Amino acid sequence: MINSFFGDVARPGFSTQLKTPNWSAVVTSIRWDVKETENSYVVNVDLPGLNKDEVNVSVKDNVLTISGEHKSSVEDKNEVRHIVERSSGSFSRSIVLPKDASAEEIKASMADGVLKLEITKVPVSPEEGIKKIPIA
Repeated sequence: MINSFFGDVARPGFSTQLKTPNWSAVVTSIRWDVKETENSYVVNVDLPGLNKDEVNVSVKDNVLTISGEHKSSVEDKNEVRHIVERSSGSFSRSIVLPKDASAEEIKASMADGVLKLEITKVPVSPEEGIKKIPIA
């Protein structure tokens, strides 16, 4: 079930079938773990250095999108920087939710740079979403 849920997204270096993630040159990846329980999908996303006001979570047409921006600190023009490894920029990552994931019942929380999403599972009949076409 998890493989069909994430398709090629679960393997680093691949993009979703929707679009290539829109990373800035310096914010190169969002790391996430997904597990499935009897009643939900749980997604944990590492977003170090960000707070909840800098992160957006949305669902449109059954596509879950996590996006945001890590802003740089104000630079003092009189200082000399020897090493700059901390980055800033925008990020966005999207994934299609499985049929049994309720886009209406997603709980989000964030603590210590980790975004946690709990997506409630709903019963789905095998025929749901299938439109039968009559043959004339």
